[in-house]
Amino acid sequence: MHLNRFKSFQSDFESEFPSPIDVSNGESVVQLSENRIAIVDNNFNSGTYGEVFVLEFIITLTFSIIHKTIISKLMKKLGERLWSYLTVYKAMLFDLDDTLLDRDKAVENLFLVILEKFYEDVENVLKKEMMKKFKNHDKSSYGNNDKTTVLESFFDDFPPKYRLSRDVMQDFWDHHFPQCFSINQNTIDIVNAIKMQFKVAIITNGSTERQKAKIMNTHLNSCFDTIIISEEVGYSKPDKRIFELALNKLIVQPETTLFVGDDIEKDIDGCQNAGIKGMWFNPYKNKNDTDIKPYAEIQSFDSLLSYLT
Repeated sequence: MHLNRFKSFQSDFESEFPSPIDVSNGESVVQLSENRIAIVDNNFNSGTYGEVFVLEFIITLTFSIIHKTIISKLMKKLGERLWSYLTVYKAMLFDLDDTLLDRDKAVENLFLVILEKFYEDVENVLKKEMMKKFKNHDKSSYGNNDKTTVLESFFDDFPPKYRLSRDVMQDFWDHHFPQCFSINQNTIDIVNAIKMQFKVAIITNGSTERQKAKIMNTHLNSCFDTIIISEEVGYSKPDKRIFELALNKLIVQPETTLFVGDDIEKDIDGCQNAGIKGMWFNPYKNKNDTDIKPYAEIQSFDSLLSYLT
């Protein structure tokens, strides 16, 4: 068992059982500090069990001085959380936009393309105002495959020297936006490392044409066992059926699967409704104002490596 998996368990244990704690009518005391577990029983000598891993700790609980009632109370209190640290995961699923790929940066790149093609000599102060407006229009249409209104609204706000006709605005977006994406090489390296031990897949909402173009342009297509796009399959996150489709394609069970995504409602609530553990990718440390509780929260993809054995 990986050391940081034990440390994570230890942190949970300490939060549930402040040290020392009496869990058996005064007969036994469990003490936990740093990497040491000390078990003291009135009927036996003190026993200190050094730097141990979770599995060793469970064996100690089962076969050493701990009374049966202690085991029962510990297991009841920690429950599924304890055993989750011992789960052998077999698959990891990923969201695409703002998880694997930086969509916000791509929107900025698309704005620069529009600026170059349709405007002349824009001063920096105005440029910042225009970018902010463009990003707001994009945000308001997020989740809608038709991006005509984004360009129309922006051109209304800032009349260009040459304006696209309405019937070609969507084609312009579909052609240029996927080319505005790039991917961090570290992300590719981590996904490839995970793929050596797990089955991996992408589940993404959006237009089949655009999402496939993004994936091909960033060479992510070679990294994943299967790729599921909402428009193509007829289900969108948070519908649990799109997650179940991924499980069926990979031939894995939900309890041995992790999903990594940035959207607390569509990604995390969606996957957890399908029985999959949700890893909330939150690099900007946004506050979770919902009642949704992710299995874990990470700020970087490096954290995913701790789930490798």
